[in-house]
This record gives sequence, C-alpha cells and structure tokens, in this order.
Amino acid sequence: KPRQVIEILRNVRVEGENGAFAELRPAQRGLSLAISLSFPAQAIGNQRYAIQLDERRFIEELAFCRTFVNRKDIEYLQSIGLARGGSLDTAVVVDGENILNPAGLKIEREFARHKLLDAIGDLYCAGHRMQAGFIGHKSGHALNNRLLR
Repeated sequence: KPRQVIEILRNVRVEGENGAFAELRPAQRGLSLAISLSFPAQAIGNQRYAIQLDERRFIEELAFCRTFVNRKDIEYLQSIGLARGGSLDTAVVVDGENILNPAGLKIEREFARHKLLDAIGDLYCAGHRMQAGFIGHKSGHALNNRLLR
C-alpha cells in the first residue's frame, strides 16, 4: 500500500508573540524546513538552519541534536520534581554566554538543528508525511501544533 502524503496546496501561517510564526507552503517535492531562533542567552543568540529532508541528512545532521535549557530553568524544574532524567548527555545547559556541558556542542548550530528536529516531530503528529515547505521563526511545539490545526 503506498504511503499517504499530505500535500500543502496553499500557504498556511500562524503567528505568536514577539514576532514568532510558523508557516507551511506548497512544495514541489518532499519536506523542506527552515528555522530561525533568537534567545537572550548569548550562548544561543540568533541562529538559522535549513534542510531538504531525507533520511541521510536526518541521521547525519539532526537526529543526535539535544534539547537545550537555561540553567535557571533546569534548577526550577528539578526543584518541583521534573526533568529528573535530564543530564548533560541529553541536554545542552546554557548560562548566559556559557555552555555548561564540558564537551560543548556536538555540532555547529545545534540549537537551531534541535528546533528543526522538534518541528519534524510536531509535523509528523499530522499522521502522514508532508509535501511542504515549513518555515518557523521563534516557533515551538505550541505554535507548530496550532499550525497543524
């Protein structure tokens, strides 16, 4: 049985606070993604990353990219009993301009790459592959979910 594909036929865009948006556009083939982010923590700052998704590029460029968290946020989460499985192996911890992981980042622009990984997971919640172009600026799970609705 051939796989079903959701083909985006027109631009769909949702907007959030502080200029954040997530958008799907028609595409000739497959799924392309572009993300830009802007964080006050200097260790993250402003980053962009774009990819025409295929299995090889997913494995080589995205799959291993870790989530990231501000040190103050992780301390709070742990104080209320959350983030118990978190470690410097599974997350990048930043504090201002510093990355607290002794080994640093696994790859350049790991923060933006992880946001793309998040977006791929969010889009797959639609239930099928997509033929589309995704563009996100300061987007996250909530905004991506609104986009699918």
